[in-house]
Parts: sequence; C-alpha cells; structure tokens
Amino acid sequence: MALRRLTRAGNGVRELKLSGISAQGGNVAMIFALTLPVLLVTGLGAVQLNQVLADRKRTQDVADSAALMGASQLGVTPVGADQRTQNYAQAQLADIAANATVTVAATVGQNNTMTVAIDTQRVSFFGNLLPLGGFHTHSTSTARGVNTVPLCVLGIAPALSDTVHVTGTSQLQAGQCLVHSNQSLVADPAASILTSASEAGTVATGPITPAANLLAPVIADPFAGLNVNPSSCSGTATPTNIRGGAAQTLAAGIHTGPVSVTGGSKLTLGAGDHYFCQTLTVSGGSTVTGTDVDVIFDSAAGMSLSGSGTAVNLSGRQSGPLAGFVIIADRNYTTPTFSLQSDFITGLTGTVYVPTATLAVQGTAKSGATSPWTVIAAKGFTVNGGAQLVINANYSISPVPVPTGVGNQRQNVQLMQ
Repeated sequence: MALRRLTRAGNGVRELKLSGISAQGGNVAMIFALTLPVLLVTGLGAVQLNQVLADRKRTQDVADSAALMGASQLGVTPVGADQRTQNYAQAQLADIAANATVTVAATVGQNNTMTVAIDTQRVSFFGNLLPLGGFHTHSTSTARGVNTVPLCVLGIAPALSDTVHVTGTSQLQAGQCLVHSNQSLVADPAASILTSASEAGTVATGPITPAANLLAPVIADPFAGLNVNPSSCSGTATPTNIRGGAAQTLAAGIHTGPVSVTGGSKLTLGAGDHYFCQTLTVSGGSTVTGTDVDVIFDSAAGMSLSGSGTAVNLSGRQSGPLAGFVIIADRNYTTPTFSLQSDFITGLTGTVYVPTATLAVQGTAKSGATSPWTVIAAKGFTVNGGAQLVINANYSISPVPVPTGVGNQRQNVQLMQ
C-alpha cells in the first residue's frame, strides 16, 4: 500500500509538473495572442515608414531635376515654362502617384528662378488615425539660370513622325551645344551623335554620346511669329543665268525666275534678304558667296548643288527683322523635304530655319567645321549619305547675332536650395 501511495504520490507529482507546464503554456499563448496585433502593426508600420522615406527621397530628387529643367526653360521659351516643369515632375512621379496623392507646384520667381514644391499624402492605419491624418511628405527645390548651354539643333517635331535622325554611317557633331527633339532622337547603329547634351521628348536610340535625357518638355518654335514669306512671287519669272566663268553680283530682293550659276562662274549675293521663287542651281565648279545675307526659298524653290569645285559660303544677316538667319524655307513650303548638299557648302554662319518640312543634309564628307556657328531649327532633321556634319557654337567671333530662343540664349542652371 505504501508503494501504491508512493506511486500515487509520484503520479501526483508528475501530474503537478504536467499541470505546471500546461499552465505555463497557456500563459505564453495568452501573451502571444495579446502581443500579436502590436507586432503586426509594428511590422506593417515599419514597412510603410520605409515607403514614406523612399517617397521623401524620390520626390526631393524629382524636385531638384524639375527645378533645373524649368530654370533652363526660362532661358529658351519662358512662356509656359512653369506648366512644362510641373508636367515634367508629374511624369517622373507616376509610380508614387499610384499609391499616394501627389501635388506638384512650379513657380517662376525673381532673378530667373524656378521653384518646385512636391507634396505626397499616404493613408495610414485605422483610417488615418495612426498617425493622425496619414503620412505626409514635402520636398522643395529652387534653381536659377546661369551662363549658357547653347541650343544648336531644335527638332520642332509637332508629330510623332517628325524626328532628328542621323542615318547610315553619318555623324552629327555638336560638341559645344545642345541637340533637342520634341519627339524622338535617333542614330542608326553605324551612325553617331556627339553633343555637349541632348534630349528627346519621347525616345532616344542608337549611339548618342552622352546619353540623351528623355521626357524632355516641348520647346515651342521660337520663331513662330516671324514673317519669313516673300511679299509676292507673282509676275514675270525672269531667269538669271551666269555662265562661262563670269562674275556677277545679285542685289537683294525677290528673284522671280530660276537662278543658274554654271561653268566656273562666281555669284556674289548683295547684303540683304534674297527671296528665291524658283530653284537656285550652282554647278560645274561655280561659287556663291554672301555676307550679311539670308536666302529664303518659296514652296516651289530650293538649292541644287553639284559638280567638282562647286562651293557655297554664306554668312547671315547682321541686322533687321531677320538678323541671325542665313537660310529659310518659308511657311508655304509644302514639299516634305528641304535638301542641302553639305559637301558643297564650305561655310554657313547663322540659323537655318525650315518650319514646315524636314531639313535633309546629304553628303559624303565632313562639313561645317569652318563656320563659327550654326543653328538648325526645323520641323524634322536628318543627316544622310555618310555626311559628317559639324555644328559649332563660337558666337563671339562672328558679327552675325544669334536670334532669341536658340544658341547662347539657352541657359545653364544651378540649384539654389
């Protein structure tokens, strides 16, 4: 009996121990049940806090880049620069806007400054009670325009089909300035674009050095309000033929008939505005030169260059409404392409403006290197045939002024805060 009691006692002890373990387990379960919501809230809070911190860093980066972009816009096309800056920032924040409310404000200030402020609002726990009102971030940045990053190629490109395109084995060298396309910027695999900076409104592909900035805001045609059409191309179409090595000066004005310079002849364009109603043909080793001139082509006109030794050297207008321009295709120009044979152009100082057609530079050799500066503003722009087109930006050594909106009117920028 004693043994049985001992056994019972032993069993009792064992039962007591087991009971103790069971009680301890119940306490742990209760504690775990009580603390689990806290752990879950803390864990989720940490995740969301990391998202908020990531939002804060990202919005500050975007505010900085948008302020820089906006300040640079003030030096090119200031009207609407605030809205373009705001649109640029919003496009960069599309991923954050998918999970938070994003507000962007762009403000033009004194001394050529652009300020960008970005606010985000994320929903917090328990209906924005923890923390009260939700998670909020605020980022701001101000940039100011200084010095110049010249704009030397502008693809006005109002349609997706309008591009800046360097084809085949051609090269576009603009190492001192900016190449901008409102649509795409393309270099074929064997071609190249070498610039100080480049940017595209949609996409940029191919060998472009340095890499182009994308989603660039639209730069509107800075010369849209300029009258570049001849007063009239009606009347008798009197041809002008210069042949057999002759030398002749052609006074500025409206040239109603075709102008032909052949057989080693020399044509000098007198200072002023030259409106060509029909094609200017230069061939057979002939030359055309002009200082303080611009040549404007009607919709039925163009420039045809051919033959060994043929050369064209033009320096743009130095004063008047068309100061800074050297070649213009007027707004009546409906042919899809306005062509320039670069191999025969030994100098072209000034702005080439083709607002309603694609400017196609065609050649097989290097050209443009001797011109102090050139600016191209065209609906579309292509470099073809293996041409090596050099665009310089040495504005100070030329008497031809740069039109407002391009060239050294393009500003560089710096962050202020």
